Amino acid sequence: MWFRRISLVVAVLILAAGFGLNKFMAAQKEEPARKVIKSVPPAVRVLEVRNGTVQPEVPLTGRLRASQRVELYAEVSGRLLSGGKAFQEGAFFRQGEVLFRLDDTDQRLQLIAQRAAYQSLLIRLLADLKVDYPDLAPDWEGYVRVFDAKTPLRELPKVEQDKARNFLAVNNVFNQYYSITAAEAQLAKYTVYAPFSGVVVQGDVDQGSLIRAGAKIGEFLNPDRYELEASIAQGDLPYVKPGMEVTLREEGAAGQWKGVIDRISQSVDAGTQTIRIYIKVGGSGLREGLYLSGSIKGAPVDGAISLDRSLLRDDGTLWIIEAETLALRKPNVVYSYGKQVVASGLVDGERLVNQRLPGAHLGMVVRLTQDSL
Repeated sequence: MWFRRISLVVAVLILAAGFGLNKFMAAQKEEPARKVIKSVPPAVRVLEVRNGTVQPEVPLTGRLRASQRVELYAEVSGRLLSGGKAFQEGAFFRQGEVLFRLDDTDQRLQLIAQRAAYQSLLIRLLADLKVDYPDLAPDWEGYVRVFDAKTPLRELPKVEQDKARNFLAVNNVFNQYYSITAAEAQLAKYTVYAPFSGVVVQGDVDQGSLIRAGAKIGEFLNPDRYELEASIAQGDLPYVKPGMEVTLREEGAAGQWKGVIDRISQSVDAGTQTIRIYIKVGGSGLREGLYLSGSIKGAPVDGAISLDRSLLRDDGTLWIIEAETLALRKPNVVYSYGKQVVASGLVDGERLVNQRLPGAHLGMVVRLTQDSL
């Protein structure tokens, strides 16, 4: 029993001695030196202000459409005749050349018969004219002498006397004359001529087909004259005038074309709050429906600088560097276009922060990047 108690006491003493020795050894170790982390200011790119004359640009984009384009409809009925050149998509016709012709045989023969009957009427009246109106008879005799039922009517001789005019009217001279001229105008509609040199962009009928009045034959346009309809913001309107030259280009293509502003709409689009402008343009390589983009040079702004729009904060201020710390400056934004703004009110030599700087605040210490030095 006493041996067990002695063993317990010895164990406690050993544990106490080990704990004390451990504390002693720990106290003898030197505390390691703490590392001091130095704060490095963020590096920023800067842009030195150099005011000058800046000419802003008004961007625009739009779709081409032919300025000379006609839709062709048949005004009379008939069979489409075959000719030297088929009225098909892509076919080119010069101004005055026949686009298409409908069979007018029946109508032409009926018209000849009408003229022949009119000629007979005039011959019958000549005897009365010689007796009652001898001063008019020579003119009417000459008119009848050259009358040809196969050619269009010539203008009737002038009749100044009211009594003679009434005599001719009662005998249906004027009535039949105008009826025949109306029939001649109707007959002319069987042949359609090109109003200008151009190409067929849509042909809806085949030769030999029976065409009814009101049927669409196709579409015809001038491939050398186009118009670009584009929209601009209301704020850009002071910089845009009719007659201004515009450089246009196709997205992803190397070519470019020169256009001229022809007119400006006087109304504002209710949905987009923009104003439509119309630009005349021509040249090789253009096609109807092609989308073009370009820009219009606005009025020059003196004492200004062009900046990236992203440098402006939400409140319209810019970060500048004064004595290696950040400060704010609010410029006067004269004009904005695309991703750029034209600003005035900045001092030559001021250093603007030329990048986005997350976490920036007033008085923040910064350093310049190597390319800014």
